[in-house]
Amino acid sequence: MKRIEPRMSAEELPDGSEELPAIEWVPQWPIEISDRCVATQVILAALGVLFLGVAVMGAVEGQTGMVIGFGAMLLVVAGTSGMTFAGSGFRARRLSRRIGQYADDVHGRGVLIPSSRTALRLIVGVVGATAVAAITAAVVRYTGWGESLLPFAHDSHAGAAVAGIVGGIALVLTLILATARSDADLTLYPSGMRRRTHGRVLWWNRRSESFIAWDDIASIGPRMDVADPVITLQLASRCVNIDVDDLVTEPNTLLALLRLLGESPHRRDLLARADARLMLTSPPVGERIRLARRARRDRRAAK
Repeated sequence: MKRIEPRMSAEELPDGSEELPAIEWVPQWPIEISDRCVATQVILAALGVLFLGVAVMGAVEGQTGMVIGFGAMLLVVAGTSGMTFAGSGFRARRLSRRIGQYADDVHGRGVLIPSSRTALRLIVGVVGATAVAAITAAVVRYTGWGESLLPFAHDSHAGAAVAGIVGGIALVLTLILATARSDADLTLYPSGMRRRTHGRVLWWNRRSESFIAWDDIASIGPRMDVADPVITLQLASRCVNIDVDDLVTEPNTLLALLRLLGESPHRRDLLARADARLMLTSPPVGERIRLARRARRDRRAAK
């Protein structure tokens, strides 16, 4: 367990304001650096070095197709590496600047936690780079525009046709994903929290909005039957799940803050302050890893 002290000097505090409370940070969703993750990153790093070397060699030899094709494959490797890191718990290295004060006429001032676009951008980047690499390989093979980029076992017109089809499909998916929208934000007010979602893919468009008062929440905790960070709000007649992967904040920090506000009604007015976003400050990544290891050791010792 870690007490997080919001960082604000005495000179920065509004006149007559109390300091923001420390948050009890618990690694409910720790950073897990598994052997599989390490092996995957090593393989991706080796492929990245290989593709970079081939792209540089192509630039030296004036092989434009080689530069474009292997440069695109290098982007595929980089994007895949980023998604692997995110899946291991490396989320929100620092307090996002996008988290800030928000005000409306109904609920007053609060803290807006917008949705994260990192995952969608990585997917668009990987699929788009795959399209470029496949189409380039097909064009080079058909036109003789430099050395073939296809594997030796598939270095034929049939192999180029398959690469072209794959590239075309990936290009269409890239265009669809690039125009798609998937937003889900959470706003915390002294009176409760508001969730808004907006999803759009081609002609499909959906919006939703709901408000939950603090007094209607019986308990706040993690959802244990899924691997991804999901916070469950237990109401009188139903449960509400908040997928924290959709937000730009660190999951354990948000869970700790929601629990603090749920258990301490007198602290909820702090959400109306201009510096309230600082309560979502999480420990540095290195400290999170250390705390996660300590928590695992404590669990083993308790068995």
